[in-house]
Amino acid sequence: MDDTGEGYPGDGGVSRRAWRIAVAVLGVIIGVTGLAAIAIAIRPDVRRAAPIWSDEFDRASREWTIDPGEGEAVAGRLRLHPTRPGASALATHALPVDDFVVETQAGAVAGPPDNGYGIVVGSADEMTAFLVGGDGYFSVQRRIDGRWSEAQPWRQWPHVRRGRAVNTLRIECHAAACVFYVNDELTARDTIARERSLIGAMAQRYSEERLEVEFDYLKVWQR
Repeated sequence: MDDTGEGYPGDGGVSRRAWRIAVAVLGVIIGVTGLAAIAIAIRPDVRRAAPIWSDEFDRASREWTIDPGEGEAVAGRLRLHPTRPGASALATHALPVDDFVVETQAGAVAGPPDNGYGIVVGSADEMTAFLVGGDGYFSVQRRIDGRWSEAQPWRQWPHVRRGRAVNTLRIECHAAACVFYVNDELTARDTIARERSLIGAMAQRYSEERLEVEFDYLKVWQR
C-alpha cells in the first residue's frame, strides 16, 4: 500500500502531515521569540539616560514588601537572608512600567557558594526569577500558584563571578519577550507573563549554612 502521509486515525496515531504542521508551527513560535529577543538586544542602551525609578536602599521604604524575618533595607543595602534550607527570601515593589530594563548589583556576603540570588519580575499570580549562584551557575525560575520551578535549569556560565564577588544582573523585556544579562553578557532568553506589576530581589538558600545576600541598588528604565 502506498504511504499517503495521512496516518491511521483509527489507531489513534498522528499523521506525518500533522507532525509536519506541528513542527512548522513550533518553528515559527521559536523564530518569533528569537527575533523579538534579538530586537531587544540591538536597541540603544537606555541606561545612558536617568532611570525612571531607582532605589539605593539608603533608607527604609514602606513601599517594599519584605518578610521582616527574611530581609531589611539598611545602610545602603537590601539584605536578604532565607530562614531555612530550601527556602527563598523575597522583596517586591510595584513596577512602574510595562516594557522595561531592570538592573541590580548583588553578591553573597555570608554562606556557601551553593546559593541563588537575583532579580524577580511578574505579578502576584506568576513571577519569573533570574538567579546566579556563587558557584558560577545561573537559572531562570518561575513561580505559579506559590510554587517555584525551573524554567531554565541551573547551568554553569563563565561570566558569573564566583564566591563573594558582586554580579551585575539585568533583565530587558518588551511585550512577552525578555533577555537576561550577567555582567553585561547576554546569558538567556525567555518569554514571561505579559502581566508584570512587580519587580524585586530574591535569595535562595540550599544548605544548612546561613545565607545572606546584599543588593546595592535596583534601577528601572523604560523601553
